[in-house]
Amino acid sequence: MTTPRPRPPRIAASLRERRNDFRPLAPWPERLLATLGANPAFVDAVLGDLAEERALRMEREGRVRAQLWYAREAIRAVPHLLWNAVRHGGASGRLRVVGLLAGLAAVPTLVVALLLRDAPPAALVFEGQRGSDIENGVVLNTRHPVRLMTHVLDARGHPLPPATARYEWVTGVPMDVTSTGVVTCREYGDAELRASAGRVATTLVVRCRPVTRVSGDVVMSLLAHGVGEAIPFTARAPNGRVEPLVAFEARVRDSSVARLEGLFLRPGAPGSTVVSVSIGDARANVWVNVYEPVSTLVGLRPDQRLVSAPVQLSVGTSIQWPLPVGELWLRFTPVSRSQPVPKIVVHGRVVCMPAFGPTDQARCDVRESGAWVRITNPRTARGEIAGRLALQRLDP
Repeated sequence: MTTPRPRPPRIAASLRERRNDFRPLAPWPERLLATLGANPAFVDAVLGDLAEERALRMEREGRVRAQLWYAREAIRAVPHLLWNAVRHGGASGRLRVVGLLAGLAAVPTLVVALLLRDAPPAALVFEGQRGSDIENGVVLNTRHPVRLMTHVLDARGHPLPPATARYEWVTGVPMDVTSTGVVTCREYGDAELRASAGRVATTLVVRCRPVTRVSGDVVMSLLAHGVGEAIPFTARAPNGRVEPLVAFEARVRDSSVARLEGLFLRPGAPGSTVVSVSIGDARANVWVNVYEPVSTLVGLRPDQRLVSAPVQLSVGTSIQWPLPVGELWLRFTPVSRSQPVPKIVVHGRVVCMPAFGPTDQARCDVRESGAWVRITNPRTARGEIAGRLALQRLDP
């Protein structure tokens, strides 16, 4: 007959046994549960059963697997032990359990708050208005309130909330400055401001250059996928003088026709679009036509709506091309404004307004086929004429 194995000691006894056999739950959980009001007999039964089973598993499966099982089962037993404390401990026990749970819930919150807390400011980085260069200071072309763009960084270069920065006027032309960085230019000139965040402080120059008008309502003619050009515009101050120091914002309506690189326009596919340029309180539009380069206007397809053909005439020579039926624009663009002015005439059932002569562009209505345009370099001219004749169909 097999002699039954002696039962391992219960939890209370195991705490006084050798710790090399198995390592039960430390005494502090028992004391904690007793403080919360749990039934000692229930606690002893639960923890004792766990200790017994762990001791058996250590012999069969090894220490590591037994410890993992014990940890999993101990976690599963926690709700039952706390519920026993709630039921057995009365009102005071319930309050203690609630306090314990609240404290445990606050731990991850405190850890996250500690990890995510903002480091002290270490640097201030200023940004120009509307993408302007900050090297020469912040340029303001308006007399309306403007918030300064400032980035507050910690020692590692991580951004901090911009609200931590504070501003004040130091010297220069009078200027309204709020502590949060909203400035208002009252007159032309430069002012120096002080910006600070924590122990970091620096100065920046604000250049008040009010602009009330932008002259730029012109037409740009470019060749598809060819060389780009700077957008032609002029910014003017309230007294009418030209203002060279500007902070601009430019937008192109159709980026497939042309794309912006600052104030430089690069042509794309043939088509028409509009570029809007805003400076201070003023705005101007620039119409952009991108033409398909062709060698001649002869044999144009209906889908070729914007084309440009080269013109090169020695003295006394001319070139003649047919015109498609419909409404269209004709524009001659010389290579150089210093060269002779060509003579442009149209013939047939066509009416152009204004008439060619004093102008090198006109809107024409070609009413039937057989009409043509002729460009001539007069015999009285003193040099060669070179340029391009652009044709833009206006019919839908």
